[in-house]
Amino acid sequence: MARPGLRPRPVPVNVSRLSTPPALKAKPSVNKVTSKLHKTASATARRHIDIKYEEQDGVPIIKEERKDEFGIKISKDSSPTLGKSADHLVKEELTVQGELTDLKVHTLPDVKNWKEVYKMIEVYRKDVEAPVDTCGCACLGRRHLGDKVFRFETLVALILSAQTPDLKLAPTIRNLQSLTPNGITPEALLALGNEAIIACLKSIGMQNQKAKALIETSKVCIERYDSDIPPDFQGLLGLPGVGPKIAALTMSNAWNQHVAIGVDTHVHRIANRLGWVKTANPEGTRKSLEAWLPREYWGPINPLLVGFGQTLCTAKTPGCNDCPVKNLCPKIGTKKK
Repeated sequence: MARPGLRPRPVPVNVSRLSTPPALKAKPSVNKVTSKLHKTASATARRHIDIKYEEQDGVPIIKEERKDEFGIKISKDSSPTLGKSADHLVKEELTVQGELTDLKVHTLPDVKNWKEVYKMIEVYRKDVEAPVDTCGCACLGRRHLGDKVFRFETLVALILSAQTPDLKLAPTIRNLQSLTPNGITPEALLALGNEAIIACLKSIGMQNQKAKALIETSKVCIERYDSDIPPDFQGLLGLPGVGPKIAALTMSNAWNQHVAIGVDTHVHRIANRLGWVKTANPEGTRKSLEAWLPREYWGPINPLLVGFGQTLCTAKTPGCNDCPVKNLCPKIGTKKK
């Protein structure tokens, strides 16, 4: 009997023996995107969402394909241009294995007229030659020396292109090629040595860092790829001096595989100016563009916008009055109206 004024001591309960009815067990939802972690009923349960893109009247339609843990497909179509708001959330990948471990969310702008704008810029670029068309990295490799040499020379040009205009890059590559008549190969660069390479790169700046990157890249290509370059995006990212832009452009120009969008300062600036993205850096622009732009445009968009930026849509004084898309461009970040 308990003493007056004291509450009875609670009987301890073994929580581990309690079980929640199957119908009440919490299940992760693939229809609602949250930042919380949800545990699945089964540690091996897995949810996966693949995003596919189609077009309807020139508007990219996002086609989600879901699979539950039993492999049953659940499809849903949605458009990034529907609704009153200009911002739309798109789930790129959702994988649940024990916990919600991988969730990528992109914000899409209203890009309803993007294809019309793209085609108008294409028409302009066909009539106006830009430095990227004649001395860009895609033009500098020597194809007649074989595919292997061409690929490595293209990679070398892209590594050296960092913070270097095309008009300065081309003479530097030609100078380096004059020292390697049989091709700029990993073996040829190692034979030249660091000092000779630095001497060739003095006109483009950052010559010490770039020479070191070329030497280290040459060693990796010899040891791992039989003096060729990596055949995939992730392999290229593992090379010294290679970031997402260089890896994407190498895949496009050396391997003719458009697995990512190469975003430099021109593509980043123009994509934001057109309202296609709202990002603070080139890597953010790449991810945002890849979230809605059909894959067939991933390769050609780089030379298209780079040339457009070199000749008309410049950084400081864009030629908005002569621009073919002046009536469709929101001119974000400029003083023009």
